[in-house]
Amino acid sequence: MNVLRRIIEDLLRLIEATENFHQDHGINGTLTEARTILLNLHRRLSKDRFVLAFVGLGNVGKSTLLNALLGYNLAPSRNGPCTSAPIEFHYSETIRSETFRVVAHYRQGISRPQWECPNADHVHDILSELADGHDAAGSNDIARVEVFCRIPLLADGLIIADTPGFGTGQVGAAAGTHETALQEYLKAEVSQVLWIIRVEVGIGASEMKFYNGPIRGICDDLLVTGCEDWSEEDCRRFKRRFSEAFEKNLEPSFHFLSGLKGLEARAANDQEGLNRAGITALERYVKTPDGRRVAMEAVLKKLAEDLGFWMRQYRAPRDHRLDPIWHPPTLAWWLAQDSGGDLKQDLVRSLSPKHFAVAEKPR
Repeated sequence: MNVLRRIIEDLLRLIEATENFHQDHGINGTLTEARTILLNLHRRLSKDRFVLAFVGLGNVGKSTLLNALLGYNLAPSRNGPCTSAPIEFHYSETIRSETFRVVAHYRQGISRPQWECPNADHVHDILSELADGHDAAGSNDIARVEVFCRIPLLADGLIIADTPGFGTGQVGAAAGTHETALQEYLKAEVSQVLWIIRVEVGIGASEMKFYNGPIRGICDDLLVTGCEDWSEEDCRRFKRRFSEAFEKNLEPSFHFLSGLKGLEARAANDQEGLNRAGITALERYVKTPDGRRVAMEAVLKKLAEDLGFWMRQYRAPRDHRLDPIWHPPTLAWWLAQDSGGDLKQDLVRSLSPKHFAVAEKPR
């Protein structure tokens, strides 16, 4: 992750120097858009922990999918009135196998109630009670809930966060209070979002408003649930139908899953059933830091392809192309940096192919 962050910092320096070099209002908007994408990626990589949040509108099957992934019936259904408190699942070496610890954090005060849970059912009951928005006096001020466990999926530093559905009835003195708190959590704590929708609902205006608001810039993946017995052609048709709603630089990857079939396969210890439900592929994707980095690298490569093409095609007011495209000293400095490997070479080819051979240090 440190190498990726360094590459992004170097690209930000190149873009800023190029903007000052050309001083052309015609390219400022494009470079500003590229800078925004890079800053979002950098912010995600600069956090001191990696939180992967499952988010979506209400009643999309998020808790079913989470429980299928985690392998236990832990995540409560939060489709009715509920708090905005996220539930974070952490790995802990101090917890015995098959047991759990639940810790509640409050916005006011230093008290942190804890529960030692002998099994997953006990955890589910506690989380359901904490998330119940009907008891506003007892649950309204919860900032977040942590569940510590020995689930191997989380052993490499991954923290999975379950969030209440946007648009779900939420308690609070003022309308929107808890949705605002949840948006602040996503901005401050979350490195990556897995956005969940139901296949029969698709991506409508409310879903796109949600995508273009709190999760834009930190969402690389769209999990389409309810895909029991879907063929590959069904999946391709769905993707073709809804891909046009996204800007190409920011289009998420589509994943088609069945949380219900995955949960049934977990209960039956049916590995082939987990494969068919898409749970095995999702588990492999989120399991390691290298796997989680793939999505961010894909965003970076797509940005470089589109930005390089746009800059090469752009004609300045006097109808001539940019030559040089990039600020020469900064480009030479970037090419001379040792870090980056194959990813950096791909980016250089996309941004400025004719300069790829330049590898000497600036004089």
